[in-house]
Order: sequence, then C-alpha cells, then structure tokens
Amino acid sequence: MSEQKYKAASVIIFNPEGQTLILKRTRSAKWMPEKWGFPGGMAEDGEIPGETASRETYEETKLKINNLKYLDAENGVIFYCTSDYEGEVEIDWEHDDFMWVNPKDLSNYATTPDLQKRVELSQKLLKK
Repeated sequence: MSEQKYKAASVIIFNPEGQTLILKRTRSAKWMPEKWGFPGGMAEDGEIPGETASRETYEETKLKINNLKYLDAENGVIFYCTSDYEGEVEIDWEHDDFMWVNPKDLSNYATTPDLQKRVELSQKLLKK
C-alpha cells in the first residue's frame, strides 16, 4: 500500500511474557464502541505510516515503540507489530481499560474485526 493511500496505522504489541496489549474503546467511540482493539489511529498531514503508528501508540498508551515490523494493510489501515517498547501503559480518554492478554484467551473478549488473526500473524513474524 502506498503511503499516499493509507489513512491510519495500528500496532500489535507483545510483552516479554508473550501477551498482547488490547485497549477497550469507549461507549462514545465513533468506530466499534466498547470493543477491544489495538493502539492506533488516523494519520496526520505529512506523516508516513510508521510515524502514525508510533505517535498514536504513544498518545493512547504512553508506550514508546521501537523496531516496528510491517504486518499487513487493509481498508487504508497499515498494521505493524513489535515486542520492543519502553514505558508503562497509561491509557488516554479514548479508552476505558487495557489488558495484556494471552493470545489464546482473546476469544473471551469482544474485539475489533480480525484481531485474533493479526495477533497470530504477528507472533509468526516476530519469531523469525
């Protein structure tokens, strides 16, 4: 996907225990209210996808992410994954809660589309 055509970026983050970070969207969220999803959001003018992913993740979680790996793109959203981050999670006003979840337990949560699939793809990519 060309940088001109992307509109948002999202990041799948894993902690040292192999758990993935999910954030619960607020009831008033414009897209997928009260669903669990990854950090991410809309691009700002002049940003390249990796910058959007890093900025949005920091704004939403206060985590500084490093060594992003491209995962895939769909409907104008570019997905990245990483297990390299600094800081402790502090969620912003766009979210009601966060959890570090074992990937096998993700089916217990009401999530955004394809979340489980992207976690599984990310696990494979990061093991290489």
